[in-house]
Amino acid sequence: MNMTGMLERHEAFESKFILPRHVDVWCPPNYEENPKEHYPVLYMHDGQNIFDSAAAFGGAGWEIHKTISRLMEAKEIRGALVVGVWNTDLRWREYMPEKPYWSLALRRHHEAFINTSGGEPVSDPYLRFLG
Repeated sequence: MNMTGMLERHEAFESKFILPRHVDVWCPPNYEENPKEHYPVLYMHDGQNIFDSAAAFGGAGWEIHKTISRLMEAKEIRGALVVGVWNTDLRWREYMPEKPYWSLALRRHHEAFINTSGGEPVSDPYLRFLG
């Protein structure tokens, strides 16, 4: 994988809120040379798809690092850190917001969601992990 910047993988990252999973952190070019520089942080789901086509679902990575690097070269942005949180078998359950799910408007869809995803949403703990 050809990459500018620095990618660090935290394998099987543990949390009291969610199941362990890989978390990738990409730092833009020159990040280490500017230790006092503050960058915005972009948190992305489906982290296995973000940087590496070999790990990506469908075999085509999103290559966000290339987009950020191009925007930096064009002086359109000063950079960003990217945190890619890999998904697990609980993907749909972690991404389905719990509050709307429990609303009366969605009650008739509960059975279909459970049958499709394997259970009720568990997104509140996932959000606590991201926070």
